[in-house]
Amino acid sequence: MRFVLYLTSYVLMFSSSVNAQLAVGFEFDASGNPMDGYFDELSYQSDDPVHITHNSDSFEKGAIYDLNGNKTEGLIKYENKKILFKVDDFVYRDKIKPDSLIGLTVGVDSFIVINNFYYKGSLKKEKQFAQLIAEVEGDQFVKYYKFNNVRLQGTPPIVISYLGKKKEDNIWYELKGNKLKHHGSKFFGLVQDFNQRLKAGKFDESGSLLWLTEKFPNFYGKSGWQGYQPTNPPKPIEEEKVYGLIKELEYLNKYRKGRELNFDTHWSEIKKTNSSGKTAKIIGISKNGWELHYYQEGKKVYEINYSSLFPHEREGLFKAFEDGKLVKEVKYSENEPQKVSIFHNESLLYEYFLAPIRNSYGDKIGKEVVYKSIYNQGEDLLANYINGVYNWTDPITDLQYTYDIREGRLVSSYRLENDKKIYQITNADQKLKINKLQRDITVDINTEELQSTLIENAQGTVLVKVLINPDGKADNYKVLGSIHPEFDKVLKDYLDSNILEHANFRITFKALKVKKEKVFFETYIPIQFSINKFYRPAGTNNSWHMNHIMMMQHQQLMIQPAYIPSPPSFSAPSF
Repeated sequence: MRFVLYLTSYVLMFSSSVNAQLAVGFEFDASGNPMDGYFDELSYQSDDPVHITHNSDSFEKGAIYDLNGNKTEGLIKYENKKILFKVDDFVYRDKIKPDSLIGLTVGVDSFIVINNFYYKGSLKKEKQFAQLIAEVEGDQFVKYYKFNNVRLQGTPPIVISYLGKKKEDNIWYELKGNKLKHHGSKFFGLVQDFNQRLKAGKFDESGSLLWLTEKFPNFYGKSGWQGYQPTNPPKPIEEEKVYGLIKELEYLNKYRKGRELNFDTHWSEIKKTNSSGKTAKIIGISKNGWELHYYQEGKKVYEINYSSLFPHEREGLFKAFEDGKLVKEVKYSENEPQKVSIFHNESLLYEYFLAPIRNSYGDKIGKEVVYKSIYNQGEDLLANYINGVYNWTDPITDLQYTYDIREGRLVSSYRLENDKKIYQITNADQKLKINKLQRDITVDINTEELQSTLIENAQGTVLVKVLINPDGKADNYKVLGSIHPEFDKVLKDYLDSNILEHANFRITFKALKVKKEKVFFETYIPIQFSINKFYRPAGTNNSWHMNHIMMMQHQQLMIQPAYIPSPPSFSAPSF
């Protein structure tokens, strides 16, 4: 017994800015996707979110450290080569140079001063700022940005290099191409399978490591895989994955020493503890990956298994908790959700599976959501109904719904409110068109006015639950979640002025039809806010999340992987 929802796509979102579990019940978003009972950004998926992205530099809370280590707090803007420092509304434009400092912090990111570093094979003596990625037992790793003054055709404005320095050494080595092969062991000897992963491929003339296993599945090398089965060899280390390699080393060191990961209010990783109460523990490491448990105010909120840390790729079970109780479980295979189970009061509430939909060429074009069970006071409703109409009370929200199921498929879902039938968008064929909302919100919300939001590096996703009448106009709405009080107010002012009755240019949505009749319906529209800077790509963590976020052209020209999450964060350099 089953009923099916067809999804044209099922995009995974994974964010470093996470709301606490928000109860939404068995409802559907604007793309016809099930909301999985509880909203959280670590498992929520959306085909068509609304993006609001701040695409230019802005001031953030920070500090500079002079040559004696004295700290001066203020607001800092890292504007390509220029660094602007503001104290009491006075902006210093020419004094923030690497020869007068030992480091600085910008928001959640730290920059230190380096010299004696290799760049493209040459040893550079001049002092330069570099972004601190990690410090492991005295060894340091940075991301160095080379700004190109003359922008020739095909030349990116910024080129990124990863550098490493041993504790006892004063030279920074490049960690790319053959340089990684030559110097890697001195830095990454403790990383699991590092040498085998280096041997798993070869370097081309440009210094990039090729994945021979993808092009030649039967290629084992002269001496095989050193004990590994040829069908499951260790993945080679590609040049663009050096960031993940560094973080893997850092996390391995934290695991061995029993140290926690610390996060700020918006779940951006920081070096030291703060008042957010958000932490994570690395519970175990194996050939199958990493197991991490996340905590808020001492209570466990997530259990996640990663097959890869950066980019984060999940394998196995993801679990979400509310007040210590399991509320959601998702089984992943190769970072794709396969099975979703929702719980209430520790009892299984409903469960569905996901299977790929393929075209005649065998290409995956979407997901088929197959519901296995829906429980009502212990009774599996789907076990007894094939065709017909039946009622169900959602125990998460206490709302009563009526389902119309035909030939194992959910034809419609509605609830009654003041004698009004309010329907849900229950499949992708009826998805809400939000193109005009996306265009208008991009133009009307000036992110430069969100100074406090930008200064505090607040990013994330909220849900707008909206009731839409048969004319396609919103009767009311409610925002679930919060990014920052300033942003929340700006968003509310925008929605009040653009989608409700007294709006001058009221946005009209696509009306929902049931049996060719336009009806009242309610749905959830995800609103994502991201900050895009040259040293911190838009999309928090977020893949980690939001690979589908539209980047500014200057970001697209950079030589840096699109999948890299927000750079690691430190409250201050270690001087």
